[in-house]
Amino acid sequence: MNGRKKVNGITSFFLPYIKGKLTRKNIPIWSYFFTNQSCNYKCGYCFVKDNAVSMSFNTAVKSLNWLRSIGCRVVAIMGGEPLLLGERMVKIIAYSTQKNMYTYLPTNGKLLTEDLIDELALAGVGVVDLAVDTVRKNSFGLDKTLECIQEQFQMLREKSKKFGFKIKLNTVITTKNMSEVKELVEIGKKNNVSVSLHIIERPLIPYPNFVTQEDSLYFSEQEDYKKLDKLCDWIIDRKRQRYTIINPTDYFRIVKQRLKNNGTGSQDDWKCPAGKYTLGINEEGKLFYCLSLLSADLGHFNMENNGFEINDEAVKKQLADCTKKCLSCCNFNTYHFTSKPGSFIKDYCGIF
Repeated sequence: MNGRKKVNGITSFFLPYIKGKLTRKNIPIWSYFFTNQSCNYKCGYCFVKDNAVSMSFNTAVKSLNWLRSIGCRVVAIMGGEPLLLGERMVKIIAYSTQKNMYTYLPTNGKLLTEDLIDELALAGVGVVDLAVDTVRKNSFGLDKTLECIQEQFQMLREKSKKFGFKIKLNTVITTKNMSEVKELVEIGKKNNVSVSLHIIERPLIPYPNFVTQEDSLYFSEQEDYKKLDKLCDWIIDRKRQRYTIINPTDYFRIVKQRLKNNGTGSQDDWKCPAGKYTLGINEEGKLFYCLSLLSADLGHFNMENNGFEINDEAVKKQLADCTKKCLSCCNFNTYHFTSKPGSFIKDYCGIF
């Protein structure tokens, strides 16, 4: 026995979905817990700019209690870099576990130590989602490299066997790292670690103080489109070979289709579930619809209201319009799962 309480990830996703269908209510399958807007890295595509505000433990407790009361059982703890909260982050995860909520922790991994990994594991973390964009150090604005956190990666692998939490690699595909994306997928395969892949996207709406540090990371040239199209074919082929790539195949098929239309799609490509099956809570405890719409003046849900519904026509229009430009990995995966529940077993069970 290692003293760790484990929350079942599969039931945490499935039960809210099933209960919502039976009761005909919208129950969020998972929530984005935006704990801070500070980071120890400066990636060329990231909208996060240093901000001293971070989520207090009291705000986290109130927010988690509300989420649990409406049926949500999965919490994705976002940043910035969540581990900058230190022991407070461990306490937030421990409280989530106490509420029988499954926790998903994205991190660049640089701040992980053996003691901290032990604390996170004993607190009940479900998945450590390691953000890695390249294998080696580079000079084109992609700071999250596996080479820089090799020691932490090996510690995570060893500790995951002892404690039973899962590891996932999370990679943003840009114009500069397409060859290394293949290496990272193969590294995931070799180490029995799941991988999720996300095409780089600009903010859908203006962010205060957002300055693109490296414009060349974004896809805009036909030659880059051709390379990305071939990479999508390679990824689809690896999925056929049973690689544990979390994204459904349809994600890459839609990417390929959009490349033929200069990167844009139609409202029929997919139906974003933001505000229906997903929602977010920021550092101050306010609710928002989507990470890509953090600065949108769309109003917020009422924390005291157990209803979960979008009644504002302007919000519905915004969410419909942005799906033509956006392929949010988390929201797309949720859409795919809720429209094709059987796909959960095929694409997602490897992470639980």
